[in-house]
Amino acid sequence: MLGIVAVGYGSALFQGQYLGGAGPEAAIIAGNALTPLAVIAVCISAFRPGKFRSLAVIGIVVWTIVLFGRASRTLAALPVFILLGWLLSTRRRLRWWHVGITAIATIFLLQLPLALRANADGVGIFTLGEAFLSDPESVFAQFDPAGVFGNLLFSAPLTGLVGLREVPADALWVSLTPIGGSAAGWDSLAPALKVDGSTPYSTLGELAAHGTLELLAVPFFVGMVFALAERVASSLPGVMASAGQLVILAIIALYSVRILQYNLRTTTRLIWYMAAGLAAVWLLSLLFRHRAPRREKRVQYAAGESAPL
Repeated sequence: MLGIVAVGYGSALFQGQYLGGAGPEAAIIAGNALTPLAVIAVCISAFRPGKFRSLAVIGIVVWTIVLFGRASRTLAALPVFILLGWLLSTRRRLRWWHVGITAIATIFLLQLPLALRANADGVGIFTLGEAFLSDPESVFAQFDPAGVFGNLLFSAPLTGLVGLREVPADALWVSLTPIGGSAAGWDSLAPALKVDGSTPYSTLGELAAHGTLELLAVPFFVGMVFALAERVASSLPGVMASAGQLVILAIIALYSVRILQYNLRTTTRLIWYMAAGLAAVWLLSLLFRHRAPRREKRVQYAAGESAPL
């Protein structure tokens, strides 16, 4: 997984600009989609006794450094991933104070990537690492936890402003398609879907600009995907059901925030990633469901042959 991320970002992983990538776009897309799964996997291994526990802890540290270097907001999801790994490994009950501590850490880390992106020399493991070690005050000069709430409050007037603007006719298809940005024409369209150089259109505002039908239809289908995901998660065995429902809840919370701050293509890709994961879980459940009866038949057959007459 780290190899895919390294191929996608190339030298920009160590020194470059935010969202800059020096490798194939497919590797960048795959890296962004699979990174949460990789982090959850190492978090699960870190709480399980065994020879891979130390490697898993090292993996968490490495992923934290990578997310820090890319100034990625996935860094804010790290406390949620750690909590999820702990729940899956120990199978203990979720307490209110677990949620409280995780929420506080997440709110703190939501603003940190924004402060890192404001670094004058750009982002990257080497760039931000050097700035953090030599002059940490410059890195955190614009860090303001209260800014998280400011960003949310700013979303209301942003949505109203965007809803009154005109958007290109092909923007809806480009935003909803799962194919890569270059193939879909997103690279040429993206500058037109911004209020200014650093403020993208919000999803709700963009849908309102397309029309009332689009504003109602897209959230309706997204809700259907979430309902289907919840049904699949609830059918999983044992603690996997609780873990799956927790993941879906986290995605719903993330989506609810993103539709107020990010453009339609960004939020739609989150749904595509979840749909792909949902399809993978469903296929695996079918595979294990068909294997279980065969295993039982083999056990019964072996027991019948060895039983005394």
